[in-house]
Amino acid sequence: MIPTPERLASEFSRVLRSWLTPAEMAEVNKRNAADGSDNCASHDFCDANQALLDACDALNFNVWDERDEHFSDVAQDLFDKAWTIAKANGFTVTEGAQ
Repeated sequence: MIPTPERLASEFSRVLRSWLTPAEMAEVNKRNAADGSDNCASHDFCDANQALLDACDALNFNVWDERDEHFSDVAQDLFDKAWTIAKANGFTVTEGAQ
């Protein structure tokens, strides 16, 4: 089942918050606010791409294209939307996100 971007953003945020300290998360959000670009400071503290993949695993979402060894187009689009939502919301965890 494909999660909504909001649900993946929430799970991604949960994973990041489990990996980083509150001080590190505050610094990520501070740097992101100051930068204003599409870049994300979470990469300065961890492998944020792996955090997103772990979030997909937790939601039982298969990201791989069965025809090759790349992410599916659906997954790539979902990654972009979820990351944007998570970053815009300061990586908050929204309980019950669908």
